[in-house]
Amino acid sequence: DRNTTGVLAVALHGDSLRAMEELFKARRVRKFYMAVTVGRMPDEITIDAPLLKDADNNTVKVSDDGMKAITHCECLASDGEYSLARLELLTGRTHQARVHTAYIHHPILGDRKYGDFTANRKAKDISRPLLHAHELLFPEDLPDSLSEIAGKKFTAPLPDDMKNFIVARGFDYDS
Repeated sequence: DRNTTGVLAVALHGDSLRAMEELFKARRVRKFYMAVTVGRMPDEITIDAPLLKDADNNTVKVSDDGMKAITHCECLASDGEYSLARLELLTGRTHQARVHTAYIHHPILGDRKYGDFTANRKAKDISRPLLHAHELLFPEDLPDSLSEIAGKKFTAPLPDDMKNFIVARGFDYDS
């Protein structure tokens, strides 16, 4: 997603790129996101809802005809109006975090495609979906071309817009 901030994995060589693609395809890399959502998120929920992509409209929806998609959500803080959530994408579908949180009626604040338009207008200082790729965890057993990242965790600090919103709401978070 173009307006999502955070950790980005980049391969510098062809063999590393192919090995990295295989890792992600096999779902061996753990991907964690931080998000500000509308309303009080459940303390913990796993969303198992297949996603169908409409390439013509660049949208995604929950559909029985879609591909398997699983997101685990954990509410870290909430004031009832908004929640700070940690999302683990167990699959890697287009717009997965955005569609899944909207599906359970807790869309990501600032999301103009799948979000709550009334909440977005109210939070007028927010100019993008408050979604941040916070952490990537790589498995220990990797091919030689990826040995430098075996067993490593890469974390990106929250961007200022998200951090400022969270602090203004009085949410505790571990930076």
